[in-house]
Amino acid sequence: MIVALAFFIEQFDTAALIISVPVIAADLGVEPLRLSLLVTAYVTSVVLFMPASGWLSNRFGVRRIFLAALSIYVGGSIGCSLSSNFEMLIAFRIVQGMGGAMMTPVGRLIMLRSFGRHELIAAMGLMTAPVLFGPLLGPLIGGLISSHADWRWLFLVNVPVVLCGLLATVMIVPTDIPTSRTRFDLRGFLLLSPGIVLLQFAIEMLKSPGVWRSMAALPAGLALTLILGYWLHASKRHTAALLDIGLLRSQSFRAGSIVGGLSRMGFNATPFLLPLYLHFVLGYGPGISGTIVAMAIVGSLAAKPFNGWLVRNLGFRTTLAGSAVLGSLLIGALALYGSEVPLWLLAIHIITIGATQTIQYNTLNIISYIDVTPERLGAASSLGGIIQQLSMGMAVSWCAAVLGILGGGSLAPWHFRTVFVIAALLPLLATFGFLRLSQARSGPADRSRSELPHTDD
Repeated sequence: MIVALAFFIEQFDTAALIISVPVIAADLGVEPLRLSLLVTAYVTSVVLFMPASGWLSNRFGVRRIFLAALSIYVGGSIGCSLSSNFEMLIAFRIVQGMGGAMMTPVGRLIMLRSFGRHELIAAMGLMTAPVLFGPLLGPLIGGLISSHADWRWLFLVNVPVVLCGLLATVMIVPTDIPTSRTRFDLRGFLLLSPGIVLLQFAIEMLKSPGVWRSMAALPAGLALTLILGYWLHASKRHTAALLDIGLLRSQSFRAGSIVGGLSRMGFNATPFLLPLYLHFVLGYGPGISGTIVAMAIVGSLAAKPFNGWLVRNLGFRTTLAGSAVLGSLLIGALALYGSEVPLWLLAIHIITIGATQTIQYNTLNIISYIDVTPERLGAASSLGGIIQQLSMGMAVSWCAAVLGILGGGSLAPWHFRTVFVIAALLPLLATFGFLRLSQARSGPADRSRSELPHTDD
C-alpha cells in the first residue's frame, strides 16, 4: 500500500495537471501547446535521473532512497504551488521529476524483492488497485480546482498524502542492508542521460515556428549518436553498465518494454489530447472535461477482475495483441466525433478505452518481469521504468508537436482528428511485435514457467 501511494501520487498529479492546461495557459499567458512542457519537463527529469536509481538502491538501501525520493517530490510540489511564472513552474516540475525518478522504480523494486514469482500477479494487482484512483481523482479534482479556485492548489493536494507516505515508510518499511559496492557508471550516465534529454528537446523544437523547427535535426542527430555510444559502452560492460541492455535479449522483457512502449505511446496520447479536444473543439469547461476523462477509471475497475482470467486462458500473446487491436480501433474512433456527440456516448467510449488500456498495461507489467532472475530485478526495474516514462513523455511531445505543425497558434477539429488517427496506429503496429511472442507465451499461460495463480487480479 505504501508503494501504491507513491504510484498514486504521480498518476494523480499528471492527470490533474493535464485537465487544467487551458486554465493554467490563460493565467500564465502562454500558448496551451507550450504547457505540454509541464509533462515533458517532468518526464525528462525522471529519465535523466532514473538510470541512477538502481545503483543508489543497491548502494544505500531501498528504504533510504525511497524516503529521499518522497521528500524531494513533496519539496517540488510546494515549489510548483508557489510559482509565479511559467519558467518557475517548469523548474519545480523538474525537481518533482528528480523525486519521481527514484520514487516509482525503487517502489517497484521493493515489490519485486518482497514477493515470489508465484505471488507476483496477486501482489501487482493489490498494488495497482489504489493506483487506478489517481487517473480518476486527478481529472475530477483538477477540474474542480481549476473551475473554482487557484490552479496552484493542484500541487498542494498531494502534500498531506506524501507526508503520510513518509511517516508510513519510517514506521513500516524495514531497514535493508546495501547489497552492492560497485562503482557508479559515470561514463554511461554522461552518454545516456544527455542523449535522452536531447532527443526530447528535438521533439519539443518541432512545435516551434520557423527556423527553430528546421534545426531540430541537430539535437536529434546528437542524441542518437550519444545513445548509440551508450549502447556500445553497455555492450562491453554488460551488467556493470548503468542500464543492463542485456535484459533486452529476453523475449518477454522486450515485448513488455520496447513493443509495449510503442503501444503505450498510443494509449498515453488520449489523456493529453482529449481535454484539449473537449475544451477547444467541443467548448466544455475543465469540470465537465475532467469528469469525461475520469470515466476511463470506471472501465479500468470493471476490467481488472478479468485480467488474470484472460492471461490464464488466452495467454500473453493473444491478450496483448487483442487489447492492442481493440485499443487502436477505439482511439481511432474518437476522430469521428463532432460537436454534436452526446456526452453519454463519449463517456461510454472512454470507459471502454479505460478497460482495454488496463488489460494491456497490467499484462505488459507481468510479462516484463516474469522471466527476470532475482539478482537482475533492480536493473530490470530501472530499464523498464525508463521505457515506461519515455513512452508517456514521447506521447505528449509528439502529440503537441504534430498539433503545432498542423495548426500553429490556432487549433481546428481536423487537427485533433489527424492526431487521434496517428495515435491509433501505434498500438496497431505494436500488435505485430506481440504476435511474435513464442509459442510458450501464446496459448494458455505456461504454469511451469510463470506459475500464474488463480487470482482475480
